[in-house]
Amino acid sequence: AEEGGAGAQKMIDSGCLDGSVLGPPVEHMFGLHGWPRVPLGIVGTKPGPMLAAADAFDITVRGSGCHAAWPEVGRDPVVASAAVVTALQTICSRSVSPRSMLMDGRAGRAPGPARDPERWSLSLSARPVSAPAQTAGTSRTAPRAKA
Repeated sequence: AEEGGAGAQKMIDSGCLDGSVLGPPVEHMFGLHGWPRVPLGIVGTKPGPMLAAADAFDITVRGSGCHAAWPEVGRDPVVASAAVVTALQTICSRSVSPRSMLMDGRAGRAPGPARDPERWSLSLSARPVSAPAQTAGTSRTAPRAKA
């Protein structure tokens, strides 16, 4: 797959395109993407970008654990993680055009019963549709996550 699987590079490395595996060498190639909302037999296109890149990253928020009966003595990384996700979403809505980037987040580690966790992991992806949006998103992610 295109998201981290390096599918095209694997095909090139195995000789699928140079004619050594099957048929003549490939002279031209067109990439298509499945789109469930487009009827069968229809090809959709438009001027400019149609699909986004996929930039994945992980953030670990560290706190200090405590017993659920004394939450005031700990630093809750779950609440801090929620603030990080909210801050990162503002990159999409306030720093670049919302049509040029989407931010997607999924929490990783869940807290155990009767205590707060000491760290919380976030797995996130940014989906920029242009190089300027990708640069803007990348340059704004780390400062927001560190804050």
